[in-house]
Amino acid sequence: TQITAVSYVDGGFICQECFDGLNGKKYSSIELKTIRLIFKSDINSFCAHNFDDEICIKLINDLSIFLETQLNIKLKSIKMLNAI
Repeated sequence: TQITAVSYVDGGFICQECFDGLNGKKYSSIELKTIRLIFKSDINSFCAHNFDDEICIKLINDLSIFLETQLNIKLKSIKMLNAI
């Protein structure tokens, strides 16, 4: 099964045959691997990884959209992060 997307609402990865375009967002394989590493790493090993800045900014933006639309939480630091 090929994983091609992530659903923040449903809380997980989505395979190609289950992805309907409505629930979840497609990501590249390197973005999916980054998401997996972020959520699997403990605090000690997390700092040892060298994550790509552009991918991280994209994922943080996507997660902030989820937080704002689903939980009504707005991160003030997103504007600053995008200005970097």
